[in-house]
Amino acid sequence: MPRESLHVACPRCGGKSIRRWGSDTRNIYDTRPINAVVFRFFCVDCNRTFRYYPQGVDRSQLSLRIRRLAALLWLMEVSTRDVEDIFDTLGVSINRMTVWREGQKLIEDLSQQKLLSPDHRYTIIRLEPGDELTLNGLSLSICLDSSVIAVLGNVLAGNRDAMIAWLKAVLADLEIEIRDLSEFDLSTRELIHLTQ
Repeated sequence: MPRESLHVACPRCGGKSIRRWGSDTRNIYDTRPINAVVFRFFCVDCNRTFRYYPQGVDRSQLSLRIRRLAALLWLMEVSTRDVEDIFDTLGVSINRMTVWREGQKLIEDLSQQKLLSPDHRYTIIRLEPGDELTLNGLSLSICLDSSVIAVLGNVLAGNRDAMIAWLKAVLADLEIEIRDLSEFDLSTRELIHLTQ
């Protein structure tokens, strides 16, 4: 039984009298397959069952981390087709409808948290093959596993520190590290790097 289950309450009635009612192993898709154990509990107070998902996993077959990153890219005005291509390059299959749907959810969540305003709108200008990063510009890259880094493109942001703070707030509950790699090559670009 997961240690967190000792503090699980019924999501329907809030009751704390629960019993473990079984478990199931689910295959979750990320850069590498994840075998997540999902526990099922029975609430003695309301006689209903509910599932307990490990962090980063829910009903979807894609990990929350992948879906949130895809939504973030879409929010930064990368087309659904380009987001699909980026994740395909990184070894993750995600379809355009999922990107759009997750983007809509992210907009709603960020609006409720007051993290979405004209001050928090950033645009990624995608790099085409043969394009170079803007000299002394701000660029964004993503690496979901140690072998492949995708440089997404140049970012239109007036304040780099504000953008990093915003990214950290949006990705706070996921296992995603945001690193400023500008110290490695200041003469070329400032690179904000999202990694696992």
